[in-house]
Amino acid sequence: MNSLKAILKLSKLVTIFSILFFTMSCSKDSTVTPEPESVAKPYNAVAAFTSTDAYFELYIYRFDDATQTWGKRIRAHYPTVSLTDTTYMGFTNPYVTDSGVNLFQMVTLYSDKIGSTNIKTAGINVDQVLQFLPNENNDKIGKVTVKEQQVKIYKKTESAEERKDMEFFEIGISGLGTYDLNEGVIDLEVNFNESAIGGANKVTRKYKLSTKALEL
Repeated sequence: MNSLKAILKLSKLVTIFSILFFTMSCSKDSTVTPEPESVAKPYNAVAAFTSTDAYFELYIYRFDDATQTWGKRIRAHYPTVSLTDTTYMGFTNPYVTDSGVNLFQMVTLYSDKIGSTNIKTAGINVDQVLQFLPNENNDKIGKVTVKEQQVKIYKKTESAEERKDMEFFEIGISGLGTYDLNEGVIDLEVNFNESAIGGANKVTRKYKLSTKALEL
């Protein structure tokens, strides 16, 4: 009788161990897809300084070294998302065919070389101008770089009928600055290479770009 009880007890133990072994084997073999971790997207500074509204303009000002004052708002200066690299903000005129923008007030600054102060004559359109580099601890502030490049500016001519036949000159640009999305402001120092028109190879000018009007 005692031996029978011992056999039954041993049988129960074997059954329990078998169930435990099977359960552990299944848990190892089964593939469980973990829940994807939510990844916070970086704040898009380009989006903060552009808009889908037609003819949207930032409030842009240039510091005049001669008078040591900030000038009036620079108009016809439309910020656009680059068509080739969305990490860049450009300045183009997608609203008027064969026109342009007054990039960093260059149409005014070089009006004597252009022969006009008309943005359509100058035809300045630059797809990539500013790139934003967020602070690693706070993406609402950071640095801004002005992409180093040559900006093509067309001259006023009486004979040319198409843009491709018009005379032009080029001004080099580069520079650095900072941005603050809390204030909606970009501070820039832009270097101009004017050697192609007989000027200096580095003329530095200061600018403020803002989403709202500034009292300077």
